[in-house]
Amino acid sequence: MSTSFCEHCSKICFPALRTPSISEIEDLLSGKLTGTTFASPGDKVPLTKVLLGTFQRIRRDSSTCALCSLFCHVIERQGAVYQTNVSLDDENIVFRADPDSRYGNVSDLSKNNSANWHIRRMSLYGYNTSNLDNPIARFNSILQACPVGAVSATPRIEKPRILFGGRKRPLLVDLKLLQEWLNLCEHGHGSDCSLTETQLQNSRLTYIRLIDVKERCIKRFSNVSSQDIKYAALSYCWGSAQVSKPVTLVKANIEKLQQLGAFVEIRLPQTIEDALELASMLGLQYVWVDALCIIQDDAIDQSYQIGKMATIYSSAYLTIVAASGEHSNAGLPGLGPGTRNYIQREIVVIPPSEHDPGLSLMTTMKSHPKHWDQFQRAEYEDIDYSTWNSRAWTMQERSLSRRNLIFTQEQVLWSCNKAYFCEESSFEVPNTRFRHSGRNAHSIGLDFSDQTSFWGQYQALVENYTKRDIKFKGDVYDAFSAVIQGLESNSNERFLWGLPCSRFELAMSWDTLHGQYRRFALSKLPMTNLKRNVVMPSWSWMGWIGISRCWVADERLESERPEIVCYARRETQLVSVEALTRDTDISASADIDPSTSVSQVDLNENLPHLTNTKLDTFPDEYMIFFWTYSAFFTIDQSSISNPQDASYDFGKYADDPNPILRNQFGEVAGSVCKMAPEHWDLHKEKNDSKEFIVVGRRSIPEIPDIPAVVLAMQIEWIDGVAYRVNMAEIQEEAWLKASPKRKLVALA
Repeated sequence: MSTSFCEHCSKICFPALRTPSISEIEDLLSGKLTGTTFASPGDKVPLTKVLLGTFQRIRRDSSTCALCSLFCHVIERQGAVYQTNVSLDDENIVFRADPDSRYGNVSDLSKNNSANWHIRRMSLYGYNTSNLDNPIARFNSILQACPVGAVSATPRIEKPRILFGGRKRPLLVDLKLLQEWLNLCEHGHGSDCSLTETQLQNSRLTYIRLIDVKERCIKRFSNVSSQDIKYAALSYCWGSAQVSKPVTLVKANIEKLQQLGAFVEIRLPQTIEDALELASMLGLQYVWVDALCIIQDDAIDQSYQIGKMATIYSSAYLTIVAASGEHSNAGLPGLGPGTRNYIQREIVVIPPSEHDPGLSLMTTMKSHPKHWDQFQRAEYEDIDYSTWNSRAWTMQERSLSRRNLIFTQEQVLWSCNKAYFCEESSFEVPNTRFRHSGRNAHSIGLDFSDQTSFWGQYQALVENYTKRDIKFKGDVYDAFSAVIQGLESNSNERFLWGLPCSRFELAMSWDTLHGQYRRFALSKLPMTNLKRNVVMPSWSWMGWIGISRCWVADERLESERPEIVCYARRETQLVSVEALTRDTDISASADIDPSTSVSQVDLNENLPHLTNTKLDTFPDEYMIFFWTYSAFFTIDQSSISNPQDASYDFGKYADDPNPILRNQFGEVAGSVCKMAPEHWDLHKEKNDSKEFIVVGRRSIPEIPDIPAVVLAMQIEWIDGVAYRVNMAEIQEEAWLKASPKRKLVALA
């Protein structure tokens, strides 16, 4: 059973890819086994990437080297380009194999200790010969260790010879395996995967509609706790109506769809049909599907259901995630014949012997290319590149669900607060927890068991959400509202247009790395106290299209402090935004600093045009008032990069410095954030002065050589009201040199 390798592949340290057996895990946890490649993070094994040469060389030797043949297979399957129309089959591009690529780590849950070990998978990187430090193409975690003969073995081995290693994934889903995952979670994960006390208190619904999979119709339950009904929720992509031709619940057909057997004659989209079948096979009678459980032409029903989305998804016994395909007719791969096609390949890298069971490498299910084109991220699973993962609405569905069965094109994944399982690997190990090295789409759930990570979760969710596509741009608030509901219900926090009230002033300096432009679309549904469709306020990240960074964690407070105190108008009263978090009477604000407080008298004296009549045209808590300092600077137009230029390299754009700010003397004073071309098109003024106002200050007292920086917001005035335009970092010395003036700002 010996395998022939070329001189390059022979240098790879295959033992580094081994995963532990049951006995080795027991020895690891007891401290008896040390020095192995899968021991603890402190046991560093010296491993190096092996230079394989060019793609031509790998392809040439693939006829005699089994591993080169496997590398060719992976490259051609995942995509042999690293940028649009730029081939990896180039004499100036070489590859390295990395046996030290960390796929994740496993920790011990049975005891209060820190025992954990790394799981490695083989990765392949492509480099330009002019720069062997930074890869231009990444094929992450493409090969995993497995027992010899795993590909030809029975798919389900009750006691796998090695744990966390590869196994055969059948073309049809093994329902017993899915049921095993459910049982492990329900009976072994305790409170970690159960509803919190707050969620239980909020679980009562005025009504909820569910599809009865036995009677094939919609049923309406009134005044019920969502915990009284065991149901699955479906998270999927609708797709265009022309492609998926979905059946939806509307006023005209609601009576018909509530009749027994309604869905026997009506053909449902394949994804919904598969979800009903799967629920039935798993012993669940009810399924919640937005298209059929919300009246799509009833704004009142939509508003109520969107307001209860956090309860609906968190209370679901299981969420079925259709992460394959682009529309509701894509189905759930693996449930029917011909829906999955990939057959794993295996090569023996360490032949078995009398004292060694040997070791094989098996291809993983990954199929999407990992390359640096535009702002691609090097992710780990196909789910990260799915259409489902690019949609804004699906993020809150995933983040609020306790248990998830995730259907990708070639395998099913399981994700809950306590475990990650997949069809291609043996991860069902009691009292252990596997965590990926990166933050993937299946790991964006809200973990309320760890309040210390509250702000980290919020920051990650905002960044993840603002990367996603929103078909109707005005849905930005509604599609994030369930996340806010989840965050608020499990903390003492309150959010105002997506910004946390207790750290509101710190959050006001949120920014962007890659560019944004203003969101002018009206909300799809009427909202606010005015009960009308509104544009999101400019001071909120919701008011912009593009990736936002809203860093408000404790570590930021070590070097930054807000320089403003914000007030909002509610029912004709001005109240501090921070007071909105407290349960006390907001009119009885304590510890008011007269130098920062804002009163009606201040408005009358400094902004007399903002009469009560005009202010009443704005929703409550929409316009923000604060005292600050203002100064003027010029944006150097020649320093603005244009990523829309056909000849422009997107990687270069990411590395380009931010546009430069200059003072009245032409000296460099700081910089503003990069913005999207749509933004610059809207602000085509020449090098005239722009107004900036202070919102924060950054300094590091421990390192006095680093000068202090003023965090300033660029604003423009329209009809006597200020609106955010951009964010800037200005050297404090340059700021003071600009003779800033104190003023009262009304920001909408």
